[in-house]
Amino acid sequence: MPSPEQADSRRVRRKINPATASVEDLLAHLATDPAAGLSPKEAERRLSASGVKPLYRTPARSFADCVKAVVKEPALWLLLAVSLISLFFDRVALGLVCLALGAGNTALSAFFLYRSSAVDAALAAYDAPVSRVLRGRRICRVGASELVRGDIILFYPGDMIPADCRLLRTDGFVVS
Repeated sequence: MPSPEQADSRRVRRKINPATASVEDLLAHLATDPAAGLSPKEAERRLSASGVKPLYRTPARSFADCVKAVVKEPALWLLLAVSLISLFFDRVALGLVCLALGAGNTALSAFFLYRSSAVDAALAAYDAPVSRVLRGRRICRVGASELVRGDIILFYPGDMIPADCRLLRTDGFVVS
């Protein structure tokens, strides 16, 4: 006969479908108090167990990656072809000018692509989604990457839903 602790641990480990389970069963399964939310200590424990979930961001490109991207442009290949044809027909000045234009275009385009990629990465930090969650009977603002299973997320008009979640209660909820 299993002890009560073993029975409780088996009950917690059993899998349920969050989409079809009743709200009470889901809250019990996730060990979440609907009035208080998770305690800050429990949220921290769950976050350390699951790890911070980084949001997808386009990674900043290295300068070499930017050069590779620019070299794939057809306009550069056209300039290179014109320069080679010019050099073949003894139009050295025109060929060298086209080569210089191609090299300059490649260098400037790669530089500006690299800079814009770095700016993109810097701005992404300011655009990180933040959610209001109920933790320890207090409303806290946490980054969407720090949400854990069992968090009670509070939504207000205009909020974006930052994660897969189950709606427990709604009042005039409309999806647009």
